[in-house]
Amino acid sequence: MIIAINANQHPYSVSNDFYLNSLMKIAEEHTDHQFILISSNTFGELDNVPDNIVPVISAPLLNKRWMWEYWFNKTLPSIINKYKAALLINTGGVCTKGTTIPQWIFVNDLSHLHFPLHFSKKQLNFLNNKVPEFLEIADGIVTSDDFIAKGIKKQFSVKDDRIKLFSIATSEAYQPIYWGDKESVKNSYADGKEYLLFSGEISPRYDLINLLKAYSIFKTKQQSNMQLVITAKSLSLSDPFNKIFNTYKYRREVHVLTGLSEKKLAKITAAAYGFIYPALSAESALLPLQAMQCDVPVISSPLETLKEKLGDAALYADPSNFEDIAEKMILLFIDETERSDMIESGKLIVNKFKDEKTNAKWWKSVLAQIKKGKK
Repeated sequence: MIIAINANQHPYSVSNDFYLNSLMKIAEEHTDHQFILISSNTFGELDNVPDNIVPVISAPLLNKRWMWEYWFNKTLPSIINKYKAALLINTGGVCTKGTTIPQWIFVNDLSHLHFPLHFSKKQLNFLNNKVPEFLEIADGIVTSDDFIAKGIKKQFSVKDDRIKLFSIATSEAYQPIYWGDKESVKNSYADGKEYLLFSGEISPRYDLINLLKAYSIFKTKQQSNMQLVITAKSLSLSDPFNKIFNTYKYRREVHVLTGLSEKKLAKITAAAYGFIYPALSAESALLPLQAMQCDVPVISSPLETLKEKLGDAALYADPSNFEDIAEKMILLFIDETERSDMIESGKLIVNKFKDEKTNAKWWKSVLAQIKKGKK
């Protein structure tokens, strides 16, 4: 059986790239099936691609909307037809109108419904108009979050049997590292000092301004040489964050890193003293979970979707309250017992989410869908 996986997405959709690692594991375990992986830039980040996966490099030219529409509704179906795929799995939160084979769509973020101010007008327009259309097209809808599943059912009147839960698989690249390796990472990225880490996006969805304000309070009260490292995929020179950062008092002790490979980001995570996640929008808990997998304690936003996953293993700070963030930073810094307890609790949380039974159940649904055909 041939199954196509489309890893491309519209620039205004919400990324679900983290599902690819899980799908690669499933593909590796099911060598009786062939998988066609369609993407523009995934292959350099994936190690040990199984023999039963055929990489196809293809993606829409995203600078014009009609080019995006053409690729998804014309080019993608032609690739599917060429390889005679029996099922299409879309990890980027989008579907195509150009095929009659069953389609599954991964959706792990509905924050545009709850936090519209965190999105641009163009992105909000796309999500409000297209997400209902994609959910209608899809034969199966997959999410890793029960909170999101309930939101899909309520907001879009989707029946239970079309929604399946899929356990988040943290990347195996994220592992604890030895003291010597930590020192090497600190020397490379934080002037040889201990550091607190934020990983995510430089966007309105994270309150990085309050993170900087909190760091200022921490520095003033603790008189510590603790650094702050911020990692993101990219940073535009015109981004408002740049203007504020350029006048920031402690900017020499804050290191903004972009365009990192997964291997580098994993080591930077593992060497951190603590991981801070001031998310304003409901989304996946993958990044804090990966920090926990590295034995790094987490300070998280108290969003329901995050608390559901992180439980009692994290400290929670209101991202809109920089004094609250600073308080949790200081607690993590001065209370070694609390920090050690958080690390141990984090290990238990990560093991809890390595749920192979959930993914096996989802895979059984996929095979049943293929036999059944289009809904």
